[in-house]
Amino acid sequence: MKLFTIGIRRWLGLALCGLPAVVFSGWLLDNERMLRLMSGTAAMSLTAAVLFVLAGACLLGSYHSNWSRNVLRFFSTVLVVVPALILLQHLFRIDYGFDLFNSMLLASGFRPQIVRLPPDICVALLLAGVVFLLNSKHVQSGRIRQLIRILIITVLLIGGLGLFGYMLNMETLYRVAGFKRSAAPSALGVCLLGLGLWFFVGDVISSPPANLENEDKRITSIAAVLLTVLAVVAGLTGFAVMQQGYEQSTTDHIRHTASQNAVVISNMLDHATVLAKSIATRPALRKNLSLLSDDVQNTEALSFVGEVGRTFLPLGFTGIEFYNARGNHLLTTGVMVAQRASIAIHLDVTRSPNTGTGPVATETLLWQDGFVLRSENDAVLNGSVVGRVVTEQRLSALSSLMRDLQSAGDSDDACLCTREADNAACFPTRHAPANLRVPLLNPENNGKTPIAFALSGESGVAAITDTQGATVLAAYAPVIRHGLGLVLKTDLQEQYALLRKQFNLLGVLLALLVVFGTLVLRKQLQPLVRHILQEQNRMKLILENSTDAFVMVGPSGKIMDWNAQAERSFGWTREEALGKQLLELIIPAEQLDAVVARITHLENEGAGRGTVVHRRVEIDALHKTGKLVPVEISIASLYDTDGYAGHVFLRDISERRKVDALKDEFISTVSHELRTPLTSIHGSLGLVLGGAGGEVADKTRQLLSIAHRNSDRLIHLINDILDMEKIEAGNMSFDFKPHRLPPLMQQALELSTFYGQQYGVRFQLIEPVPNVEINVDSDRLIQVMINLLSNAAKFSYSGSSVEISAQLMLAERGNQVRVTVTDHGCGIPAESHGKIFQKFSQVDGSDRRKKGGTGLGLSISKSIIEKMSGCMGFVSVADQGSSFYFELPISKWK
Repeated sequence: MKLFTIGIRRWLGLALCGLPAVVFSGWLLDNERMLRLMSGTAAMSLTAAVLFVLAGACLLGSYHSNWSRNVLRFFSTVLVVVPALILLQHLFRIDYGFDLFNSMLLASGFRPQIVRLPPDICVALLLAGVVFLLNSKHVQSGRIRQLIRILIITVLLIGGLGLFGYMLNMETLYRVAGFKRSAAPSALGVCLLGLGLWFFVGDVISSPPANLENEDKRITSIAAVLLTVLAVVAGLTGFAVMQQGYEQSTTDHIRHTASQNAVVISNMLDHATVLAKSIATRPALRKNLSLLSDDVQNTEALSFVGEVGRTFLPLGFTGIEFYNARGNHLLTTGVMVAQRASIAIHLDVTRSPNTGTGPVATETLLWQDGFVLRSENDAVLNGSVVGRVVTEQRLSALSSLMRDLQSAGDSDDACLCTREADNAACFPTRHAPANLRVPLLNPENNGKTPIAFALSGESGVAAITDTQGATVLAAYAPVIRHGLGLVLKTDLQEQYALLRKQFNLLGVLLALLVVFGTLVLRKQLQPLVRHILQEQNRMKLILENSTDAFVMVGPSGKIMDWNAQAERSFGWTREEALGKQLLELIIPAEQLDAVVARITHLENEGAGRGTVVHRRVEIDALHKTGKLVPVEISIASLYDTDGYAGHVFLRDISERRKVDALKDEFISTVSHELRTPLTSIHGSLGLVLGGAGGEVADKTRQLLSIAHRNSDRLIHLINDILDMEKIEAGNMSFDFKPHRLPPLMQQALELSTFYGQQYGVRFQLIEPVPNVEINVDSDRLIQVMINLLSNAAKFSYSGSSVEISAQLMLAERGNQVRVTVTDHGCGIPAESHGKIFQKFSQVDGSDRRKKGGTGLGLSISKSIIEKMSGCMGFVSVADQGSSFYFELPISKWK
């Protein structure tokens, strides 16, 4: 697992270094897809690319040598200092020159869209640098581990929210407080960095807590943090969805408003134009203007023209001027305001079908405390121009409409403009009451401004930064037939005011949900956690007071726990042992290779099951003082999320080895100094009783017979003791060969005939016997059957029978044959069933004297059967008899 973690971390480090390489290649090859990774997103800046390469190097690096440690610490320091300074640039609008290289790239023809590193990416890289620095110092305190965990989670949240926002097209998730948005490659890089940090310091953040008493509080705190993170993510996502919908609704509304009002303004101007033209097209007026072209002093004609002017003044005209064909001014009715107007914009009028054909009128839109339309129309009679009518009419409805559009919200505004060379000349607005000139092209990116789109006949919505530096939503639409463009602007912050109120309410609800969820979780988990902690404390108390040394070894082979007995056995304190390699600490250097060869390391293949896992092996361990300590080692493996961990128990067997030495000496003495002369005595007594020394008196024969029987019992006892010792030491030899079962049973019966005659019991073989082959040591198997038959004879009533039978046992574990010896004697009490196969065990001590025996026969027989891959058991009912059986695998059917 450790190797897997290192591999993942290095792959992530390579990916983090490769991501800027892809972006660099996109700049060099001018490849839009490589540059942005996702269509419609910004590109990664050069500063971000360099910092991501440094972060990737930190993930790939090693802290083992002083040189590499110093280099990586320098990289980590750069990851902290540079983003911190750039963040200060964002917050206090200062410039430390970090954008110089980006500017050079722009001048060289490269096209990164983000010149300055975004604030969220700055924070993520800064936190990553702090994590690298903390990890390089190997600080193991609980608070530092908790801080590292929080920092990594924050980095993952920043990257995850940004990438998630791009994937779901939710700009709120990758835009921070109105600052420039983070690039999609940068968001992906932060995600890779967060994952790499998690694997990089996995051992630190996953270390077990030192104080188990506060574990329930720790778990509750973690649960509260997770609930909070979940609530924040859910809240932000919900807010992003709401904002997305709200933005779409706002965009559609302002686009519709701009288009609709542009049509209304066009209709207003059309109506005013038609009304002004209707004066010049009156037949009587054209006839009198024709007369005045020849005679300016024609009083009757002048009077008629003046009357026409006065007739139209109530229709909204502020003043009307009349000229004859020669351009002479005839008269003025009302008041003309053109000389006092602050703005005069000539309209590019395109006639619509309902305005008719004829001379093209000159239209000028004035501003003099409101909109005034100045129209100049030729009066034509019989195809000749006989005069000119100049009208000025105040467009109160248009002025009122624009005021309403400009005051729809606290920060809303509307402007009406026309093209003037490379600029747009605009009428006064709410926030720009003076004469306003707006460039048609954005000086930052040479793109069209909203008014340029409107004057080009396009409609739409764009997010821009206005002259006040605020981010606004601008809707634009053309005022058709008049060469004007309408732009409506609304401040996004004002639009989001209601949404923020709802979000605040949502935040309160989520906070209450977190508190409620934490309380419920604490109530539900606290009893379980306390129970687990009690069990942990109980196990810790047991291990601390154990007479065996206990060592917990992690997947990497490092010591994670070291109990008091381990301190006494090997001399190392807990503080000295923790974090060290177990094999290097307690195994002598000259024996290390041999021991490693015997103990398969837990990280090797085999699913954590080395050669000593769940077994006992004796080795010589190394004491702190340098002396060798013989120990018996056993390992229990346990799998957790990091891999297989070993729970190692080491028992000091120095005293046992001394006892074993004494036992070996005793066995040697029994074997050579006792059994040899006892065999000679037994043989000599047999010869004397057989008459080899002559006739023996009856009284003497009786005494010699007692001595002969007791010597025979002693020989059997010694042989049983030696057999048991061989079995326990693993020194009993077996000659396994295939044998047919029926002859072996018949031979055992023949050799047991003496026992039956001695106790007045008849042995009976139950036919038929399965004709199968078994792979056994024939002598040892006959020894087992003789032992079972002799025991059955001893405990049977005189005159009864003992049956031996065999039957096939077809089981899932394989085909086997069962051999059963059944007697009809006194049986075995239920309370003695559990100890019947124990050494020196007999049902009743008095039986030992009455029936004879050592109490080792059944224990030896069971061990022999198990050595031959079989099993032994019994069934017994008091006062009814017993059935002892053994089962052996069948090697061949006959």
